[in-house]
Amino acid sequence: MFNRRLTEDERQQWVRDGYLIIKGALPPQDVIQYTQAVDELYEQNVPPGERTDPKKGMGCRNLFEHNDLFIKLIDHPGTFGLILDLLGSYIQCTVSQVIVRGVDPESTGYIHPDGGEAMEKIRVSESSLQLQVKVMYFLTDLPEPDMGNFVVFPGSHLRPWPKERLPLGSATPGAAQLCGAAGDAVIFPHALWHGPGKNLSGKVRKVLVYRYNQLFMRPWDYEEISPQVLERCTPRQRRLLGDMGAPWRPGTYYRRPTPTEQESLMEGV
Repeated sequence: MFNRRLTEDERQQWVRDGYLIIKGALPPQDVIQYTQAVDELYEQNVPPGERTDPKKGMGCRNLFEHNDLFIKLIDHPGTFGLILDLLGSYIQCTVSQVIVRGVDPESTGYIHPDGGEAMEKIRVSESSLQLQVKVMYFLTDLPEPDMGNFVVFPGSHLRPWPKERLPLGSATPGAAQLCGAAGDAVIFPHALWHGPGKNLSGKVRKVLVYRYNQLFMRPWDYEEISPQVLERCTPRQRRLLGDMGAPWRPGTYYRRPTPTEQESLMEGV
């Protein structure tokens, strides 16, 4: 079973603000392990002479191919129950990403909704299940603004994304820089205006980002997960990575022959 399910207050906050901050989503030991795994990726992707430069960031996707720790995070008990409450049981994990954001005093940020042109005009009603949500896990303490904080525009998930694509940033009226501790997480839908803030802290900011969406939507990071990764997954994790457990047939990604099987698999009952 999962450590957390949505409370009524959290449901109301989600409808109003469009995001949730989950304190202590990752316990301290998990933070240590995931930070070490991210540091290993940093060493693999950043040249030796640049690793001590606090301005040097890094991005890496499809993490399941790199370290089994990242597979475990797919259905982590600190957040997965909340994901099910927001999306329902017919879902797939379609993004796994490391972002190491370097010091960048000149950055104005990059505010955007998710999904590009395909989804930026789509919003769901307050009573609907979501199309897509992301979970961002903080691996760095962010006690104050301008440390590369995650920036959101509360309530923007209810508003159209401006056609003129105005230059928005952390200093724009209505923006909020989220502070928190390593191990905290923020959950948000695709329609929320969001992005990174400037980093004046003198050190890099590290986060992990996982995206979940309805099963009928296409993955972002991969077309198919490799058999080698699937072999190391639990049945639920395999399903969350697109392995439907049977040959494809019309409607495979829209309905299951036995609906209770899908729900039981996701809920772990």
